[in-house]
Amino acid sequence: MRLLFPISGLAAFFILLAAVACSQAEPLKGTALNPPRPASPFQLSDQDSSLISLSEQRGRVVLLTFLYTSCADICPVVAGQVKKAYELLEEDAERVSVLIVSVDPARDTREAVTAYLDELGMRGHWRYLVGTEAELATVWRDYYVAQARDGQESANTDGTNDGAVESLAQEIAAYTVTHSAPVYVIDEEGLMRSVFTLPIEPADLAHDVRVVLGK
Repeated sequence: MRLLFPISGLAAFFILLAAVACSQAEPLKGTALNPPRPASPFQLSDQDSSLISLSEQRGRVVLLTFLYTSCADICPVVAGQVKKAYELLEEDAERVSVLIVSVDPARDTREAVTAYLDELGMRGHWRYLVGTEAELATVWRDYYVAQARDGQESANTDGTNDGAVESLAQEIAAYTVTHSAPVYVIDEEGLMRSVFTLPIEPADLAHDVRVVLGK
């Protein structure tokens, strides 16, 4: 027995199949932004002094996060998990841009961020974006990154100016930056599709990138 469809019925059948396929699309593992929202535009310079704008990344998936080079706790974990996810993508990584935005403009010099990427083995693959506090603060705000400095107390407490330069150097070296470190998955159209916060499972992050790439 053959099942026959009239032309109009056949068209309706394929429309139904398409609807079912869409409803069965692989769910995202991160916190899905539904509906997806346009990622706020920005332009900052990277470790090589090249201007990098988010709009120029259209056609690529962007992993966007916020770190600082002298961080000893959260940042190494986030960077390590993003690196593992990047490696899991294998050839698909060629279609991904990893952008790190500094949350410590005073100490994240180009030399420091270049050394950081060298240590990760990601120089030439990732972009570490730096700038003045005013330039960076706009990006922090647009991506809901809270940033504050802790432990910045003067080593010179006797009211004198003796050793002022040394005291200032100690202050700068001593403070830590408390901040959130989300990882945003931004699609090829510039829409934020999902966001990850610690703990991050690299396989889940790689999964979301592949879903966004249509894999």
